[in-house]
Parts: sequence; C-alpha cells; structure tokens
Amino acid sequence: HEDGVLTGVESLLRLWNQALAALQDDGAGKMLVDQELERQTDQIEELLMANGVDAKAWSSDEGRSLEELVWEIQVERSVSLELDGKGCIHRAVEIVKAWIIADAGPDEKGEMSPHVL
Repeated sequence: HEDGVLTGVESLLRLWNQALAALQDDGAGKMLVDQELERQTDQIEELLMANGVDAKAWSSDEGRSLEELVWEIQVERSVSLELDGKGCIHRAVEIVKAWIIADAGPDEKGEMSPHVL
C-alpha cells in the first residue's frame, strides 16, 4: 500500500517538474495555452452569435465570462451547448449526485452499519 502511495507521489513530482520546465521555457507554454483559449473562446462566441445569443451580454458583470464557459466545456466537461429542433441553443449542465458509504465502525450495540457521508 505504501509503495503505491510513494509511486504516485513520485509520478506527481515528475509531472510537476515537467510542467514547471514547460512554463519556464520562455513562456512558450503559456502563450500556447493563451492562444488556444482565445481561439476556443472566439469559436464559442461565433456559435452563440450565429444562434441569436448576444455574446457581449453573456460576459456581463453578473454573469460568467465566455472564458469560464469555454473552461466548463473543454476542461471540466461539465457543460455542453446543445441545439434544439427549433434553432435555439441551450447550455446543458451535467449534474451528478453521489452517496459515499463508509464503514464507521461498531455502534453502541457493537453492530456494524454503513455510514452515509
């Protein structure tokens, strides 16, 4: 069990060092990420505008930015944009509900029962 944890930590450190090296490489990694985010944001903005959504209003003070929408779609993959049969575009959110059941040990009577967290 401990060997698996150590292997995981070593892998994490190796990945962290690779990421740091890429970012320190004259900022090239950051420029690529920024350019990709900007390209994807432009694509989403065009898609919204083509379907009658005012993309400028999307980024109002009270709402989320287009960059956040791109992040939700591309990175988190918790949101998608869907076209319905009527020509409207909808933001669909994936909702996940989970119960974690843990062994909490014996109760006052000495009986084992699962504990829902």
